Amino acid sequence: MSSPETKGHEPTGYNFSTFFIKNPITTLILMMILVILGLRSFFQMPLELFPNIEFPVVVISTAYPGAAPAEIETLVTKPIEDAVAGINGLKTLTSTSKDGVSTVVCEMQLEVQSKDAANDIRDKVSQILYKLPKDARPPAYLTFSSSNSPIVTYAITGRMSALALSTYTKDFIKPKLEQVKGVAQLTLLGDAERTFEVSLDPERLQAYNLSLPGVFQAIQSENYNLPGGKVENQTRDLSLRTMGKFVSVEDLSHMYVTTPGGAQVELKDLGTVRDTIKDRATYAAIDGQDAILFSVLKQTDANAVETVRELDKAIAKLQPTLPAGITITKASDTTRFVKMSNEAVWEHLTIGAILAVLVLFVFLRNFAAMLISGLAIPLSIIAAFIPMVVSGFTFNNLTMLALSLVVGILVDDAVVDLENIYRHMENGEPGTVYREHDPTAETRENFHADEAGKIFMTRGPEFPCSYCDWRDKCIEDGEGEAVCPALPFGAI
Repeated sequence: MSSPETKGHEPTGYNFSTFFIKNPITTLILMMILVILGLRSFFQMPLELFPNIEFPVVVISTAYPGAAPAEIETLVTKPIEDAVAGINGLKTLTSTSKDGVSTVVCEMQLEVQSKDAANDIRDKVSQILYKLPKDARPPAYLTFSSSNSPIVTYAITGRMSALALSTYTKDFIKPKLEQVKGVAQLTLLGDAERTFEVSLDPERLQAYNLSLPGVFQAIQSENYNLPGGKVENQTRDLSLRTMGKFVSVEDLSHMYVTTPGGAQVELKDLGTVRDTIKDRATYAAIDGQDAILFSVLKQTDANAVETVRELDKAIAKLQPTLPAGITITKASDTTRFVKMSNEAVWEHLTIGAILAVLVLFVFLRNFAAMLISGLAIPLSIIAAFIPMVVSGFTFNNLTMLALSLVVGILVDDAVVDLENIYRHMENGEPGTVYREHDPTAETRENFHADEAGKIFMTRGPEFPCSYCDWRDKCIEDGEGEAVCPALPFGAI
């Protein structure tokens, strides 16, 4: 017959811990499943420096070569502003009109996805394209996120002209490296582009009664290819094209321009024609030698470290096939800092977990207590990888910091549980089971309310964060997604 004191300690309602204590095989299998799924999730998670943050901003850039800022404002910027001003979710609208370029910046509300906003803006602008000048280029729509920054930059050097090196890079090197897994885009810097330069003599133009715009239009009307139809026979169909695009200086020099009097004059008689390169907006050099840089943007869901590793392998295979004198070297690599930062966080997390277990052993002087805490920490962290992968999170400084903080919370939970169990066992109640994470448990102790308060305290800061700036909220969500799963797994 139980004493009144013992009956007072009997829990009421469903006992969460009793199920796992009475079914050790089931508990062991559940732990093994969580470990296997957690390790699999661990190797699937991309490694980043910071979480991917999409900025709710869409930029509309429209080029109108040769136009002054006043014409840009009236003919390009104003029609685009009027078109996008009524879009749902638009927060602010700003514009800039400069020589030859119109820039309209649309900042959206936080709840609006940048991709959806870009599609809505593209649809609105497409409806007023007929109002824009004919010489204006099609608008470009830009969205921004933290993953749009280059992860690595390579330099190409060689003993050849800038034009030859640029042509070889564009035609051979760039297409092969764009096929590497995880690569989204390669951007060239310092490359040269071939062009034909025509310098007209004003006196000769006046002698033939020609104007500069007239000669320009004549060159444009001749410099393009046209489809020539099809030739069909019994075995195959052949597509024909009329090749009119200029491919050499001689072709352009011998082009005829019609004067107002009907006479035909060759372009070379109106000035000089040269085969040269365009004025370069960017120049690149490495170790004092002219070079071409290409920066690499990774795909959104790709692992930055793995992508750079695959690029290094592809370049190592490509190097022996390059012409003599051409070399590819790594100019900058952001993943080095990512790996160093990640290794440092893992080191601190491991040291903190070991020290926490040792401190627990020093104070409790019980090997079983130390073993329980030593198992709870890694199992809870490994299991937390599962919901992190499902939610699309990555390994970065913020999620790793959150997991480091979880170590202290898990040790604290274990200490409260163990101390309470040992205290009741010392009071002659070895059969009593107490459940720290069961909100229906009824005991004369208040540690259940204390633990519930601690969980609410952990999640409480998210409520004011929901009213913070969208940048702070995106970062805070990354930490919360890593902390929250580890707590219930630690309870199990």
